[in-house]
Amino acid sequence: MPQQVFHEWNTVLHVAEYEGDPRRRPLHYDEVQALFDAADSRVEQIRARRVKGALPAMRDAGLLKVIYAFGLRRQEAVGLDLVDFRRVPRTARFGQFGAVYVRFGKASRGGAAKRRTVLLVPEMDWVVPVLELLRRALSEHHDDLWGEKP
Repeated sequence: MPQQVFHEWNTVLHVAEYEGDPRRRPLHYDEVQALFDAADSRVEQIRARRVKGALPAMRDAGLLKVIYAFGLRRQEAVGLDLVDFRRVPRTARFGQFGAVYVRFGKASRGGAAKRRTVLLVPEMDWVVPVLELLRRALSEHHDDLWGEKP
């Protein structure tokens, strides 16, 4: 029978919400949303000016969302490519973006980079339309990337 392990008398009370270096604290939900909104508005600003750079800005905005949705590290995101996204049979509703295969994961001290597969959780399903839009935009500009038109 399961029993409660942690009680008030055997847990540590936190003095502050975040006790580490204040420059490295995690973002609050409102701050994450503001970051996403700023990245999306950057794409719209570039499109409105009708100058080059909308596709890289869209890529950057999509990458920010992918990093957040899949919980990737910075170095893992650097080596990411569209072919690293995988279909997962149990989560067919996510299509091609049910998981991401991280080829350049965190390495142990002195060792090679570890590979891992990160599944998309249902709470982050909002990233699927972002990835589909990004894939469509990239394939329109680079037909040889996918070998077919979307």
